Order: sequence, then structure tokens, then C-alpha cells
Amino acid sequence: MCGSVFDLLRSEESRFDMVLCLGFFYHTIRHAELLDLMKGTGATLVVIDTEVTPAVDQIPLVSTDDPRIVYRNPT
Repeated sequence: MCGSVFDLLRSEESRFDMVLCLGFFYHTIRHAELLDLMKGTGATLVVIDTEVTPAVDQIPLVSTDDPRIVYRNPT
């Protein structure tokens, strides 16, 4: 399928067992609409994988031991 994810998910033919949202979620400001449309697919499993890793020159100069903060993630 090719087109706007919002238009495609609105289609009556958009019935899926599983929805993968890989690397897109942070590219839109329409989060609530996207989640609502995913729910409307009837999928029993929805995977949202997104990560924003700053460039090396954007890393804050604050040291932290917080394990949730990951910089220079190779993946």
C-alpha cells in the first residue's frame, strides 16, 4: 500500500491482526488520531517503536546516571 497512513487506516479495507508503527510516531503531531485509527483496524497487537537519539553535537553537557537516557545508540 502506498499513501497517507491516515487515509489508508481510515479505509474500510484496513482490517489487520497486527499494526507496526516503526519510527513514525515522532514524525507526526496527530498522535491521538493515529492511535484511534490503529484501534479501528481491529488489531489485537499494536507495536509502536520510536526513539529520538540526538546527534553527537546535540548531547546535553549534563552528566547523569539515569539508565533511561541513551546517547549514541547504534540502532
